[in-house]
Amino acid sequence: MPKLRMPNLRMPSRRAFAGSTILGVGALAVAIVAGVFDGAAGGLGVPVEMWHALRQGLGGVVILVALGGLFAWGFGEAYLAALWVTAPRVPGFVAVGWLLAYLAPPAAGLPPTASLAVGLWFALLIWIATTVPFRRLALVATAQAQTYGELVVRYNQLRSRCEACSDVLTRSTAPPVAAVVGREESIRQLAIVQRMLELPEDGLPKAIVPDDTPGALAWATGVGYVSVWEALNRADEALIDVESPPAAIGEALHDMLRLSGSTIKSADHLQDALRAAVRHFDPEADRLYFYPQRRRRDDQAPATDPSVTGGGSTTTPSSERTPAPTGTLPRTTPPDSDAVAKSVIREVRHAISQYRDGRRAAILRARGRLLRTILVTGIAADVLLGLVILEQVAQPVLATAAAFFLVGGVVGLFNRLRLEADSGVSTTQDYGLFDARLLHTLLISGLAGVGGVYLLSAAPGAGAVLGSQAPTVSLPPLSEVFNPATNRLGLLVAAVFGLTPDLIIGKLRQQTDALKQDLSSSEAASQAPRKGSDGST
Repeated sequence: MPKLRMPNLRMPSRRAFAGSTILGVGALAVAIVAGVFDGAAGGLGVPVEMWHALRQGLGGVVILVALGGLFAWGFGEAYLAALWVTAPRVPGFVAVGWLLAYLAPPAAGLPPTASLAVGLWFALLIWIATTVPFRRLALVATAQAQTYGELVVRYNQLRSRCEACSDVLTRSTAPPVAAVVGREESIRQLAIVQRMLELPEDGLPKAIVPDDTPGALAWATGVGYVSVWEALNRADEALIDVESPPAAIGEALHDMLRLSGSTIKSADHLQDALRAAVRHFDPEADRLYFYPQRRRRDDQAPATDPSVTGGGSTTTPSSERTPAPTGTLPRTTPPDSDAVAKSVIREVRHAISQYRDGRRAAILRARGRLLRTILVTGIAADVLLGLVILEQVAQPVLATAAAFFLVGGVVGLFNRLRLEADSGVSTTQDYGLFDARLLHTLLISGLAGVGGVYLLSAAPGAGAVLGSQAPTVSLPPLSEVFNPATNRLGLLVAAVFGLTPDLIIGKLRQQTDALKQDLSSSEAASQAPRKGSDGST
């Protein structure tokens, strides 16, 4: 009979244990204080129903904190990171819980505080419980699966190059110092990548990610992937000093293709530096592979530069914006001239990599700011909803306002999909920015729909909207504003105002789209040609 194997739960980190302990002690202290002041509630003038609802809420919080501490103990930092990532969605759960608790038929005889306590407990329970399967959002292999696959492929590619170059240097009797330093630097950076990606010695990831795999907040937020890209880029740049001249020319051609379609301001200067380095190794390669075909056809007067080609003939375009330097070059070159040329190619590669890493980090910062905006706005909306419930607004009024919110949110989502379709298909990883945009659009458009209905009804011409005979400037009651019978245009107004948030946040969308376009344009196979200073492409 096979033995039953217990699940291997990883011991949590000190930070997770300390956080859970502090939360548990705090919840216990709140419960003790509630019990101590139970008898004095009547003397303080607190209604009995409100105090009982408060006690129920405190008891529910204690249970939820204990449950969350148990999950944090069992799943460690991955669970805590998943809690933080999913926190912007909690205000939505709270609002739904409050609405269900307040609008449900059994809530007719309960005080509003009881509805708030039950709704809050319901929302937090869903958040804490459903985060358990979503803890994989904090694992390196599953938080951004596509990016993880690209990083693994790039790591193994650079590792193979590093091993091949190491074999060549080992057989060399007097290897250049720059090559030795470059090899050691690439080995060090690749070791960092292997540890960060949690790869085995052979560099091949596991087909199935185990449940006891540790997680981290860096993977949940995406910052860790940018750090891995930076380490891989440093290893890639260091290998240029180790590789042979033909391989260095190939790396230069790859960067030339990336620069030809990029929006880097110094792209022209970087291209000139690449061509100068390639001419040092092989002038014929510069003429064949680095001289654009269109300019070659437009060139009407080929020129000869024997000093560069060593007696051969090289076609130099008279219309080129930045022609090759002319003049007589010395016949003798310094012994470390190859290292200088490779250093130039390496610096160009570093500039391109730094440009791309900066764009990735900017996308992550935009996503983080958007999620924090969603969280703060959602909390403010929940506070407003809680005050409305405490005022014991009529249930039909609150239900109609919720319907207006949904109409504005759905219209805003349709508008978001239209804008995304107009922007074209993007092949650039956005690290969850699109999901954050959808959540932000639903929240802002819904609030705009509800606010627009009330503002338009409270305008001086509200009589025409409400269908009354004589317009009045006084504020109409909520029972008339959020009533389909008296406010027949309410749904239409909510739909129209659901489109307005894009007028405010459209600039932010354009900025983030420009960041993704910068990343896409700096690819070797980019389809967007870069416009030069003279307007040419």
